[in-house]
Amino acid sequence: MKKNIYIVLAIFCILLMILLQNAMSPTSLADRDNELKIDEKKLLLDPYNPIFITLSLTYSIIFLAGIINLSIFTTKKLSGITIIKFKNKEKKLNLSQRKASKLLFLIMILILAGYLLTFTVQSLRIYKETTDFVLFINIALQITISLLILNFIKAKDLGLDFGKKKLIFMLRVYSATLPVVFMALLLNNLLAKNLDLRYSLGPAVELFLTLNNKISTVILIMQIVIFGPIAEELFFRGFIYKISRNKYSPLISAIIVSLVFSLVHRAPFNLIGLFVLSIALCYIYEKTQSILAPITFHATHNIISLSFLLLIKGFN
Repeated sequence: MKKNIYIVLAIFCILLMILLQNAMSPTSLADRDNELKIDEKKLLLDPYNPIFITLSLTYSIIFLAGIINLSIFTTKKLSGITIIKFKNKEKKLNLSQRKASKLLFLIMILILAGYLLTFTVQSLRIYKETTDFVLFINIALQITISLLILNFIKAKDLGLDFGKKKLIFMLRVYSATLPVVFMALLLNNLLAKNLDLRYSLGPAVELFLTLNNKISTVILIMQIVIFGPIAEELFFRGFIYKISRNKYSPLISAIIVSLVFSLVHRAPFNLIGLFVLSIALCYIYEKTQSILAPITFHATHNIISLSFLLLIKGFN
């Protein structure tokens, strides 16, 4: 029982978070602070805008390169040829079951504390300061969780070797992932419409598009591009995936992690796309054995997505 007490406590924290999440509207912060009413027509950009043209061409080139890389990877895999092989040996996570359970519990209690603070601030109806406060709490959580994981898991076990060869491989896999994500999004939207789900851009995207305060926008951008990818990859790939790999195959471990990863983002219209992205992130980490690879992959994807959101925001 002593070995599992942290697991029990972590599950208790998760249940409390689910209850609090149901008590809070996903977009309540944006609704209160910015009167969130996103008109889908406003999301249509001027096709003759030079910035839009540049971004579209850049994305199209990456997408085309992705189709080529996906074809190459698929052909090699079907032919039994190793796609790529690095010299790094698989790094086992030298973390006892008790320490791993304790780390999970500490992370969950931190997130729960963040939920409780958010719920309290919303209940007090401090309209003007609510969003800024929550953004501060989120960035503090991301930094604290990252430092906590690094305190429990040694850097050498996570892997920090990330040279030119691994960077190029990461970029090739990222480009190859885009066509699959695109197909996943189409399937996701089709299923959502058949289930008659209300269209949602996701809490983070909706909040970003409706923020008017420049300082708050900058803080949110820092979370999306820097602190978010670091914290999420340390947790999902560096910790959860590593723990799973001690018992299961790369595929099973990736599926487990990706299910959790896609669900916690609370974006029903991007659920399958997030699952595909997570599988690619696990694959990158498995191949390179460097946590810097999925962090860079994640940050790159967020930067590209953010560039279009910044353009959309400029038109509203």
